[in-house]
Amino acid sequence: MNEPQQSGESGWTAAKVAGLIVGLLLMVGFGACGLFGLAINFSYSPGDPAVYGLSLAGFAIATGGFFLARKMVRLARGPARNDP
Repeated sequence: MNEPQQSGESGWTAAKVAGLIVGLLLMVGFGACGLFGLAINFSYSPGDPAVYGLSLAGFAIATGGFFLARKMVRLARGPARNDP
């Protein structure tokens, strides 16, 4: 009667774990490179617009890694339940 629905998509599979690891590596790697690039560029008085552009691109890739990791975790948890 109130049986939980079985879905073959929930649970941690090798692809989801790999996606989570890739997402975390993207977040840490490109986020740190973006921060270091900004810190080094701020130390020079005129600053280089190309470094600002590359740092912004690094932050965009890090944000994409965050959303990839979030999606993998949500897929592994299964469908959301809105039961009161």
